[in-house]
Amino acid sequence: NKIKQINFCLALLFFSLTSCYENIEGCLDIQATNFDLDADIACENCCVYPELKIQFLHQYSVPNTTEIAYETFALNKYYSFQDTNEMVKFTELQFYLSDFNLIAMDTVGVENPLEITWEEDVTFEIEDNFALVDRESPQTYTIGVLEEKEETFYESLNFTLGLRDTVNRTIPTAFAISHPLYQDSESELYNFDISKYIFLKLKMETVSKLESDTAISINRDSLLLDDKTGIQTIAIPIAFNTTRGFDSSLTIRIDYRKWFENLDFFGQGIDKEVLIAGIKSSFSIVNE
Repeated sequence: NKIKQINFCLALLFFSLTSCYENIEGCLDIQATNFDLDADIACENCCVYPELKIQFLHQYSVPNTTEIAYETFALNKYYSFQDTNEMVKFTELQFYLSDFNLIAMDTVGVENPLEITWEEDVTFEIEDNFALVDRESPQTYTIGVLEEKEETFYESLNFTLGLRDTVNRTIPTAFAISHPLYQDSESELYNFDISKYIFLKLKMETVSKLESDTAISINRDSLLLDDKTGIQTIAIPIAFNTTRGFDSSLTIRIDYRKWFENLDFFGQGIDKEVLIAGIKSSFSIVNE
C-alpha cells in the first residue's frame, strides 16, 4: 500500500509539473545571433543573422626613422604637407563609399537588398551597403547580413569610392531621413539641377605665413566631386575569420596624409586625379 501511495504521489507530482510547463518560443537556428538555447518552439521570422559592421579611424601618418606613427586627423586644425610656410585647414569633409563586400576564395560575403525608386517611378532592388563618411560625425556602419552563415575565412574587403550611375538616377528624398542616400534641397551632396550625387565634399582654408607667423594671405575654397571624376574600386587585403552566430566588425584606417601630400594647394588648384589616387591608397585594415 505504501508503494502504491508513493507511486501515486510521484505520478501526481509529475502531472502537476508537466501541466504547468509552458513552451518557450524563440529562435532555434544556431547560426543566428539571437539563438535561444531555452526555446523549444521555433518563432516565425524572428531569427537575426550576423551582420558586418564597419567603423573608420581618421588618422594622419607621421613618419619617423623607425616606423610610421599615427595621429588623429582633425578638422579646423592647420596641417603642412611640405617644408614651407604654407598651411591648410580642413573645415568640412564628407564622402560616399559603396558596394562593400567581403571576398573569400569562392564566395562574396554580404547581402542587404534595398528597393529604390528611379525618376520614372520605376522601382528595383540594389544592395544597401552605402556609407556616408563624415569626419565631423564618426559612426559605425552596418553594411549588411553575412551571406555565409558558417565560420568563413575572408581574404579581401572590396568597396567603391563614389556611387554608381544606377544610384544617381534615384530620388534622394525618397529614402528614409536616416539613410546615407537621403539628401534634401539644402544639401551640397546632391545636385538637383543635373540629378547627380556629389560623392566628395571638401572645404578648406589655406594660409601663407611669414617667418614671424603673421598671416599674409588666407584663401577659403570648396571642392565638390561627382562621378565625372571616375569612381574607383578599392580592395584591401585582410585575413579575417567570421564566427557563426556573432556579428563581425572591421576597422578601416584612413590616412589623410596620403590624400593631401602630393597636392599643390597654392598653385594652379587641386589636381583631382592626384587627389583620387591619394584617396585610393589611403585605406588599410586595423588589426585588433
